[in-house]
Amino acid sequence: MAEIRQGLRLRPVVLSAGVLALLAAVLGVMMGTRQAALSETEVINAYAARYVAETGGVPTDCAAVPGRGEVWLIIRCGGAGLSGRVFEVDARGALVAAALGEPAT
Repeated sequence: MAEIRQGLRLRPVVLSAGVLALLAAVLGVMMGTRQAALSETEVINAYAARYVAETGGVPTDCAAVPGRGEVWLIIRCGGAGLSGRVFEVDARGALVAAALGEPAT
């Protein structure tokens, strides 16, 4: 009889652990899908918008080239008479480094 009671007390713990594991798996798949959906165009547009907000330039002042190692894209922005910007971005779209360039002539 004591063994049955012990088994009944463990059942909610096992059930809770199973539900938490399933929830973690679902969240992992959702985050992975979101990460895989990130495109170069979205990243370039986001940093071009940042450049426009910081300098008053136009998005067409920006161009990107592939990076190396940790850096996925190098986005260079700069227009006539405006201070240039260089954004180095990783595969998650996060900024690795940013630098001010020389004013474009």
